[in-house]
Amino acid sequence: MKSTITLQDVADKDSRTEVNYLINPCGIEIGFKGFGECCMQNGYGHPVFIEIRNGIPFVLIWGNINDENPTQTISLVGAMENKRRHK
Repeated sequence: MKSTITLQDVADKDSRTEVNYLINPCGIEIGFKGFGECCMQNGYGHPVFIEIRNGIPFVLIWGNINDENPTQTISLVGAMENKRRHK
């Protein structure tokens, strides 16, 4: 089921953006009104996807609407709490 929220623009407090998200067993899809991905019709794309690979969260980003493949894949392995250096 697709859900929608509205986020305030941090640079322009009078501006808001509609954000939709879809949670499924494989991950979380995040879309923004007016933004999409290569192979999806307007209004149906989710250019941000969060998935788990071997217990590690990854964030995939389609930053170019003309590219079928993600332009960035970010592993959160470095954000694991057990990797924190105590000072």
